[in-house]
Amino acid sequence: MLNLIIFRIRTFFAHLVIAVGSTLVHLNRDNMDRVNRLRLWISRMVLRSAGLKYEVKGYLEDDTDLIIANHQSMMDIFLLESHVGSDIRFVGRKGIMDVWPVGLVVNAIGHITIDRNDRRSGVKLLKEVKAKKGKKVVIFPEGTRSMTGEIQAFEAGAKIVAEKLSLKVQPIVIKDLSRYYNEGKKLSKKGTVHIEILPPVELTEGWFEQSRRDMIAVADKI
Repeated sequence: MLNLIIFRIRTFFAHLVIAVGSTLVHLNRDNMDRVNRLRLWISRMVLRSAGLKYEVKGYLEDDTDLIIANHQSMMDIFLLESHVGSDIRFVGRKGIMDVWPVGLVVNAIGHITIDRNDRRSGVKLLKEVKAKKGKKVVIFPEGTRSMTGEIQAFEAGAKIVAEKLSLKVQPIVIKDLSRYYNEGKKLSKKGTVHIEILPPVELTEGWFEQSRRDMIAVADKI
């Protein structure tokens, strides 16, 4: 019962930060310097509200185009944004990324929303990612959140985008998050999340499947 109360309190304050911060982003959408500062403030305050810190191993190269990362909760976005900074853009589903208040930030920043029920979504994704050249686009190739923390099967979207556009790809593994913040179990406790950035991958035969195996090996490593 106590764990549930703590989870609800911390999640309430995290959502409050998101709502206030998103509104401020919308009001300042014509001033990108201010918007980027607000984004960083939102991410840091959300993590603080949830009692989370993070440590990073590895290096994200400046010319990396595409990040593929595992997905456990909304905290993944704030962890990655806190570390990578304002150059990051996320790919997410319509119906999640475009609802209030998140939609205010999506529209101001130019994150990418995809409608899975639209047959043209693959073409739209290619066009949107291509238009973000110079930014670091994040795709969660599992396609949904893993409530267990285990890395699930990858959908083909990230593979197609990387190969069609000849992108430089780096995998990132977010470890231990489900131990400290788990939406499925309604769990929230203070802790340090470990983020490991893997080296860039060569887009040779089987690279996508091998990337998943490498990410699983890192996630399973104590």
